Amino acid sequence: MATGSLDANGIWQYGEDDSNTTFSALLNRLGSSTSTQIASAKPSGRIIQTVSTTKTDSFSFTAGSGWVSVTGLKATITPRFNTSKILVLLNIGVMGINQTNEVINMNLRRNSVDVGTSTGRTFNTSGITAYNNGVNYLVYSYGLNFRDSPATTSAITYDLAVSTTGGTAYINRWPINADRGGISTITLLEVAA
Repeated sequence: MATGSLDANGIWQYGEDDSNTTFSALLNRLGSSTSTQIASAKPSGRIIQTVSTTKTDSFSFTAGSGWVSVTGLKATITPRFNTSKILVLLNIGVMGINQTNEVINMNLRRNSVDVGTSTGRTFNTSGITAYNNGVNYLVYSYGLNFRDSPATTSAITYDLAVSTTGGTAYINRWPINADRGGISTITLLEVAA
């Protein structure tokens, strides 16, 4: 019978008779630890789990369609602890729009609801206007980092909602060359509070 236990750093400390105990018995002993024991063994800042999604195909949206979710750019995580923070890392490889003087707006969402301030427009790219020569309007490698406090142990899904003020806008491709573009990723990290 395994008599060891988890220490404050989540490391198994062997008991007197653990040297003759099977690995299976040790796992069963660890599995019987209470959530309180496990929670006390998670120092603040430790990464508990990660989830990531990569989007390699393109996505387009037009003015007048309102806010739409970028298909294939979402990730779902189920926090182990309701005190955990979720660090969201979002990267858009290529963004483009086919008209001058128009804007692409973006919002990070949790379970289809904007996160951030009460107005929900913290992460807009409003003010970024497409210029250049009237054809190629590109924004490369748009990145967003956000630490969320969902206070739940239920599954939560993060995605990106986008809109444009005019023309057709694209994610992961150039406006005039469908065979040129990039990839986008969304990564979620559960961080111990």
